[in-house]
Amino acid sequence: MHYKKAEIIKAVLDFIRGENFSNIKANIKGYQPPQKLIWKNSNTGYFPDITAVKDGMFLLFTIKDSEESLKNQIDKWRLFSFYSNVKNRECYIVGMANQEFTIKNLLFENKIRAKVLTVGH
Repeated sequence: MHYKKAEIIKAVLDFIRGENFSNIKANIKGYQPPQKLIWKNSNTGYFPDITAVKDGMFLLFTIKDSEESLKNQIDKWRLFSFYSNVKNRECYIVGMANQEFTIKNLLFENKIRAKVLTVGH
């Protein structure tokens, strides 16, 4: 089953709203967008799909997007992971349940520190 990125964002938002997260920002209609993170050496950057705060911890979420190049996604994950590690925050890569193994392998192969959150079956 193929899900669109917006559907996955909505599923994550439903989850975090039910878990008392605060300061929720999302790249979807009805929400203030998250702040763009930028690589200082190249001035290129990316927007997380969702950011939120839970128990004082800032979390950012990015969706594994089958329509975006893998190279671009890896660069984005690297940036978000680096930012999260330097700032003592948490980074989540979100995908469908059937993508969990692939995402974990990509993180391992590319030495990216991030957690994996899955939605769906």
